Amino acid sequence: MIALSTRYTRWLLLLLGAALVPIALEQVRPRRTDDCRHPDMLTLTLAIPGSRPTASRARRTPERPARPSEITLWTEGELAGPGDGGNAPRFWIVRSFDPGQASPRGVLAGSFDPESHEVLELETGSGVLKVHLAIDRTRSPSRVVAWAWAYDGRPTADVFPALLRAAPRRLLRGAVPVTLFLVDGSAGGPDTGPLEAAATQWISDAWAHMVRYCR
Repeated sequence: MIALSTRYTRWLLLLLGAALVPIALEQVRPRRTDDCRHPDMLTLTLAIPGSRPTASRARRTPERPARPSEITLWTEGELAGPGDGGNAPRFWIVRSFDPGQASPRGVLAGSFDPESHEVLELETGSGVLKVHLAIDRTRSPSRVVAWAWAYDGRPTADVFPALLRAAPRRLLRGAVPVTLFLVDGSAGGPDTGPLEAAATQWISDAWAHMVRYCR
């Protein structure tokens, strides 16, 4: 047996304690949490004006999920206003701990190469909502895709800067899901204005729906 002096023993115990801190934190705090008070209520998209829901599923978030990414909410349907029954715009609300899954390209089928892309700032009762509006007029009929993100209880124009801003809080309470509001539709004629208005209005109403049940 090798005898250690009291001085070295003290430093060895401090180093051992520091090494055990991350392991202890993983045991006492969940890696992931849902920051919405009533996440199951988000599936009730019939409460959003202009919504005709067709499918939804929600799963409660395990504290230690088996997979590194997981969708906790997926709900979709059609907008009741523009388009006929066979060509109605579609909507989605997706919540996931993987930002790649909560993105337009992670949800939409097929390729989409918009001719124009702008970010609109919509005034809502819960602050400014930044909505992306992308239009492809090279095809007939023109395709309109609109989307917005929310993270950490607030709307954000882009996900990754929001993830960086929330990094200190994530260390303390764990990760929270990214929310995507998405509308995809084809314009009935050369004027895409009515579809743009319907898509952005639905996203604004969907954000209000989230605020009602999550804050």
